[in-house]
Amino acid sequence: MRDYLGLKETDVTDWRFVEFSEVPRGLWSTLGENNTFVINGRKKSMKLAERLRRNEAGVLAR
Repeated sequence: MRDYLGLKETDVTDWRFVEFSEVPRGLWSTLGENNTFVINGRKKSMKLAERLRRNEAGVLAR
């Protein structure tokens, strides 16, 4: 992380782990395979696709 951020060995940083709900949406929310934003988005897309498929088959959507 230090190299990615371009920090020197003597730079002082302060960080902490946060809850997912504390993380704002941003560019990072669309990148990566092991990303809670991406995983949740896929689940929503799959549910929507399944509802649309059922509706096309003549089943009433709720």
